[in-house]
This record gives sequence, C-alpha cells and structure tokens, in this order.
Amino acid sequence: MKPENLTPNMVIDEFQRFLAACQALLDHHHDTKFPTLGREVLRVDKGRRFYKMVREELEENGSVRPGSGYVWAFVEIATGDVLRPATFAKPAFHTTPLAGRRGAKELNLFDDDIDEKMTPYGPPYHV
Repeated sequence: MKPENLTPNMVIDEFQRFLAACQALLDHHHDTKFPTLGREVLRVDKGRRFYKMVREELEENGSVRPGSGYVWAFVEIATGDVLRPATFAKPAFHTTPLAGRRGAKELNLFDDDIDEKMTPYGPPYHV
C-alpha cells in the first residue's frame, strides 16, 4: 500500500528492492526455461519523470549484445507507479486508470504483492 507521506528517498529505496526482485525473477526464468541462451540483465535509465528499465542480453564474454535491449517497464519517480512501455521512450498510460478503464488498477512499488504480479516479460497488461 502506498504511504500517505511519500518522499523521494522512500521511492528510491523501494525501487532498488524492486529492481533486485525483478532481476532475480529474470534469472530464475532464464535458468529454468532457457539455460543455453545468454544471460539477461536489467539496466536503469533515469529520466526527469520516470525510471526506464531496459532488458538487455549479455554475450558469453559479459558484454551487452548490440540491439538486444528493449524497455521492460517504466516506474514513475514521484509516485512509484509501475507502467508497461508504449514505445522505447514513453509508458503506456492507456493500461492504467488514467484512461478511465473500469476495474483497472495501477501497479505500485509499495503494493504488497507487486513481486508476484510481475512477469519475466514485464508488468502484466491486466492487473
């Protein structure tokens, strides 16, 4: 549940925990489903409004495979809301209650079950 008096440091701390949990999810998925393929890592780009989580594949020597990156999720810095990507540069707002969808619920870093709702492919489309 999102705290009432949310501070930027609270979001940063929770985002670091969330990033580690998402990386562990990717590692488990890789180890159980695709053990012969290259490892995948999450890279974070900080923008003015969002953290952009980019999933990249590693070569055997540990370098990033060129052209393998795609946006995995966006996290709004001010609120901790987790959004699916619409493009490489912006999140998909149409998958949240902001678009007026009945019954839609946002994912937030402070949700108790956020780790269980995430998939190896990013946030679920329908929560």
